[in-house]
This record gives sequence, C-alpha cells and structure tokens, in this order.
Amino acid sequence: MVIAGHAWRWMLACLAVPLAVCAQGPLSPDDVGGRQGEYVSVEGVVSQATLRQNGTLYLNFGGAYPNHVFTIKVLRGDSLPDLRGRRVRASGRVELAGNKPQIFLGSPDRLEILDSSDAGDETQTAPRSSVAAATRDPPPAQPRTPAATPKSGPLADLKPGKMFTFEAPLDEEEIKASKNNARVATVGVIVPENFDPRKTWPFFVVFASNDGKGLNVQRLPMYADLIVKNGYVGIAADGPLKPDGFGIEYEWAVLNAGMRVLESEWPGSSSWPMAMGGNSGGAKKASISAAIWTKKGRNVSGLFLGGCNQQYLSGVAEQIKAPPAVRKIPVYISNGRSDTVATPRMVDTVERGLKAAGFKHVRRETYDGGHGLNKDEFEKALRWFGEKQTAR
Repeated sequence: MVIAGHAWRWMLACLAVPLAVCAQGPLSPDDVGGRQGEYVSVEGVVSQATLRQNGTLYLNFGGAYPNHVFTIKVLRGDSLPDLRGRRVRASGRVELAGNKPQIFLGSPDRLEILDSSDAGDETQTAPRSSVAAATRDPPPAQPRTPAATPKSGPLADLKPGKMFTFEAPLDEEEIKASKNNARVATVGVIVPENFDPRKTWPFFVVFASNDGKGLNVQRLPMYADLIVKNGYVGIAADGPLKPDGFGIEYEWAVLNAGMRVLESEWPGSSSWPMAMGGNSGGAKKASISAAIWTKKGRNVSGLFLGGCNQQYLSGVAEQIKAPPAVRKIPVYISNGRSDTVATPRMVDTVERGLKAAGFKHVRRETYDGGHGLNKDEFEKALRWFGEKQTAR
C-alpha cells in the first residue's frame, strides 16, 4: 500500500466520523468502556483539566486521575479556555490509555464546548492563560505564521526556522509494526523561512545513533541549520521507548504517524521526496528506513551515511522484497580519515557492498577528522540529492 493511499484513508475516516456517531447520539463518559476501536460521540462534564508543557490538554471525566472513567486528549489544547465543570462533546475512535478509554483529538477545533461560561461570550475566545491558571503549568507563547501554517490544528504555532514538536497517535498498522505496542509518537519538524505548503518541498529525516538515549528528535537540531538553508523540511520522530531490539519497521511506524498529521495539515505532502540519513548508528537506521519507505511507495531521494561501518541497505531491501527503485537511491558515504569506529577500510566495504548489490548512484567522500558528524560533508550531500532529484 503506497503512503499516499494510506494518508487519504485516514483523512476520509476523520471526515466520516461526525456523520456516523451523530446518528447514534452521544454516549455518557460512563458508557464508553468496552467500546475501544469504535467511532463514538461522547458528551459530559469535565472533572479535571491538565495541560502539559507541550500544549497537550487532558480532560478527565467521572473523577480525577487515576479514578476517572474517560479522557479526551487534545493536541494543541493550550488555546482552549478553562474547561473544568464545563459540558463538552467530542467524536472519535476510542482507544485505551492504560486501562481507561480515551479519544484523541488532533486539533482543539474538534472539541465542542456546549455550555456558556460565566463570562458570557468568552466561551470560545478565552485566552490560553485561563487554562494555564487552572493547571499551573503554562507553556510559553509562540508567534504564529499564517502564511506558512494553518491558523488552527497541530501545526498552528509552527514558526519557520525553529524546531517544533507535536504528538501523533499511531494507527493499528503502525502499532503492530512497532512491535512494542507504541501508541503515540513525538515528532519534531522544522521548515525554511520561505516555506509555503502549497508548493513541493523535499523532506530530510534525521536518525540518531542508539548510543545514549538514541532519540531522533533530540538529534534534529544538530542538522537543522543546513536542512533549512538548503530548502528542506527537517523531520524526526520517536516512540515512547528506545528502539533497541524492536523490529525493522519500528522507525517507520513512529515516523509514518507524524507524516499522516503533516498530510492532514499540508495536503499533497505525502508525495514530496524524502531524503534521510544520520551518523554512525543513525546511518544504519536510515539505511533500513530507506528500504522500507521505498517498499511503501515513497520517493526516497537520498541517503546520507556518515561514519557508517556496516552496510544494511541491500540486505534489508532483499529481505522485504523492496522494488527495483531502491537501487536508484543516491547514497552519499562520508567518513573521517582518522575515524577509529568507522575506519576507512570498513567504509570501503560499505561502498563495495552497495555497488556490488547494484546501487547505481553511490558517492564516497573522505575528510580530515574523526567519527563525529562533518557538516560540510552533510551539506554537500543535501546539494547532491537535489541535483539528482532535478535530473530525474
């Protein structure tokens, strides 16, 4: 199944939800238990409202955590007024958070506030400080950029040139692929100053080595300045746990969840070319991901392998039966002459292995230095990918 088709199925399902659930009438929070996987409408009075620093709002019903019976989780909920004691309604698919039913809303616009506040007409326009006061955990205000992003939704506060993070729920296919029952991905994204989502932009996906925390989103800032300088949209995604020992589709699952959110905000972005890469273990993760995304139908426009001492791309491509297009991916291999982790001899083996496996565009470069990321080499790779994409 190609990614574009997957994204449209998700979008159409979201649009169909209100029609299906309205015909049944709203449930009370006490009646949601046992309905996981179903699309329902739920209406009730909020018992507890908790706002996280990342702007995600948790509305509990039937008591305060952990004695509540149901939760509505709202992405970018920091724009909503104080909802404690207020009657609200939400429609969506029921999932379990721990052992309690929950509905996830990707935008505060999908939450209906049914009663009026003491302030009269301020029900829909109360400042975000009213929520912050209720939870005592106010997030910093961020300027909006209407020309680059929607005025509402998960990316409403995305600012060009600055990394922005959001949460993305995994669907059933992604949960299964993750091999660890991951439910929510944390996604980082950064766009150039002149970003206009109505145009086509190449993505660059950053992967981190599993050394230390192994978090891709934490590694994105290291690459971000050159990503946006060269006209790419930078993105990285992580699941709730370090991916050691998980299946080869773990990285795909959490990233695809984020890409579905972007497709809902930037229609057509599922067809944008996608380059990817990293240094050391991040290069290996990117190699695996390049094969999987090609198998899923994505145009993988480049692969940056910095300090990579093992060649995974051809083996994974063969294992998952990736299409012939995988061998057309431009692969930029870079290593330091004094690197003791990915020695020149090891990198020679990586280069020879790719060429022997039939990869048609393999470029090898060396530089004076060790095992760390060389930004000059990374920028050369970005430009080369752009040249190769233009020539297609």
